Amino acid sequence: MKTTLIVTHTDLDGVMAGLTATQTSQSDATILYAEAGAPGIDAVLQQVLDDIEAGKLRKPAHVMLLDNTPSMQMLMQFNQVTGVQPVVYDHHVSNAPVWAEATTVARFITDDTGTSSATELVFKDQRAAFTTLPFWQTLVTLTNLYDTWMWQDAAYDDDVATGSTAQVLNEVLYFLGRERFSTRITAAKEASISSNEKPRDLLTKIFSPVIMGLVDDRMAANAAYVLKKAEAAEFGDLTIGDTTYHYAYVTASKQMSEIGNALTSLQDVDFGLVINNGALSFRVAKDKDVDVSLVAAAFNGGGHAKASGAKLRLDWPAILQQAVTTEN
Repeated sequence: MKTTLIVTHTDLDGVMAGLTATQTSQSDATILYAEAGAPGIDAVLQQVLDDIEAGKLRKPAHVMLLDNTPSMQMLMQFNQVTGVQPVVYDHHVSNAPVWAEATTVARFITDDTGTSSATELVFKDQRAAFTTLPFWQTLVTLTNLYDTWMWQDAAYDDDVATGSTAQVLNEVLYFLGRERFSTRITAAKEASISSNEKPRDLLTKIFSPVIMGLVDDRMAANAAYVLKKAEAAEFGDLTIGDTTYHYAYVTASKQMSEIGNALTSLQDVDFGLVINNGALSFRVAKDKDVDVSLVAAAFNGGGHAKASGAKLRLDWPAILQQAVTTEN
C-alpha cells in the first residue's frame, strides 16, 4: 500500500472527491471504494486491517475517508491498530452523532447544511494544491450542484447551462465507468485547460466530442425510461413511530435517483422509493417537509434529508419457503 489510503463512495461525489484528494498526495495514494453507509465503509476498513495484520499491507501514514463515515467502533479499532487518525470529509447528516463522539480517533471536516458535497469539502480544505489547475473549480462546482440537487434550481438554468451540465457529468461517469472516467479526469491535469471554459466545453475537452454525443443520446433514452417507470408507480403507506408516510414506489435497476425524483413529484406523495434487489433509494422534493434520512435510519441506512438509502438483507430461501402455498 502507498503511504496515503483513500476510501470513498462509488457515486459521482465519491469518485470526484477521491480524484480531488489524490492531488494533495502527489499521486502516492491508494483509492478504495465502499458502498454507502457505515456497513459499506466498515467492511472495506476491516479488510484493510485484516491485510495489515496478515502482513499483506503496510500501515498507511495518512488516511482520508470521503463521502461516508465509519461506525464509532470501526474508527476506534482502526486507530488502535494503525495509530492513524483518519480525516473524514462527509456531509451526510445522519452521521452527525459519530462526528460528535469520535473526535479522539478521527478528524472531521463536515457540512450539515445540505449545500456542500464531500468533493467541495476536500477542495476547500486543500485549495492550495490546485493553483496550477484552474479548471478544477468548475468540476467541483458541477459535482457539488449534482450531489446536493441544487443543479435543478432556477439559479443554475443560466446562459451556460451550469445545472444541466452537472447532470451530464454524472451521466458521463456511469457511461464510461469509474476507471475510464478517472483516467480521463487525471489526464486532464496534464492538459492546458483554462479557467474560462464554459462547463459544457470543459467536459468536451476532457472526454471528447464523440463521448459527449453518446452521453446525450443515452440521456434522451434514460428520460423515456424514467417516465415509463414513474407512470407504472404503485403506492403504499409506511408507519414509523407516530408518523405515517404515503409513498410511491417502483423496482428499477438503473437511474434510481432520477426515478425517485420523478416519483416524489406525484400528487399526495411524501417520498419516492426505488427498490433494486434489496437496495432502497428514498427521494423527496425540496419543498416537502419530509426528512427521508429518518426513514432510511429505520432500515439501518442513512444519508441526506432529501435523499437517503438503505439495504435490506434478503434471505431469499426463507422468503421463498414462506411463500409456498400448500393445497389441501
